[in-house]
Amino acid sequence: MKLFLTGPAGKLEAIFDESSRPNGGAALVCHPHPVHGGTMHNRVVVRLVRAFLNAGFDVLRLNFRGAGESDGSYDSGIGERADARTGLEFLKQERPGGPLCVGGFSFGSWVGFNAALEEPQVKGLLAVGMPLKHFDFDFLRTVTLPKWTVQGEHDEFGLGPRVRALMESCVDPKGFSMVADADHFFTDHIEQLSVELEMATTWLKENVR
Repeated sequence: MKLFLTGPAGKLEAIFDESSRPNGGAALVCHPHPVHGGTMHNRVVVRLVRAFLNAGFDVLRLNFRGAGESDGSYDSGIGERADARTGLEFLKQERPGGPLCVGGFSFGSWVGFNAALEEPQVKGLLAVGMPLKHFDFDFLRTVTLPKWTVQGEHDEFGLGPRVRALMESCVDPKGFSMVADADHFFTDHIEQLSVELEMATTWLKENVR
């Protein structure tokens, strides 16, 4: 279902999908960098949405300010974090008291996670393609929420082994999976990405409280 949310910079284009096997939870999925063409229709974002739906989560994805039909313009991650919080407020109204998760691809993982940590109803995190080369994820080391990362081995914005080392330094509960030979956009590896995402969202379903 397409809808428009009222965000700090104006309307935010969004899509809300309900799972055919609801587990009582919901997820916000955030897209990659809008300056480089990232939108909620990115193919990795679509695979992430599908995995959450298959695990029983209802899913909201939205276009950050300036992307698609959303008002405003790029705001260096600050305004985009406020946009993500708008999405979380929508999910809180739709699923009051239910556990929320936040998933994001690339820039979307950094923005989404920072917004998530400001919302007590968020109980789980899922990152795809952490861009460690451009954004600081060290804050994750002490986050006690269940968290999982899927990374391409040869991701040009965050090499798989480097991201694995970060996740190993994080407190439990946590999970990590690496797609062999994959780049940042999982070129020629999108089906393997889907397999890893199904595993990650199933794990989240079992661990969020």
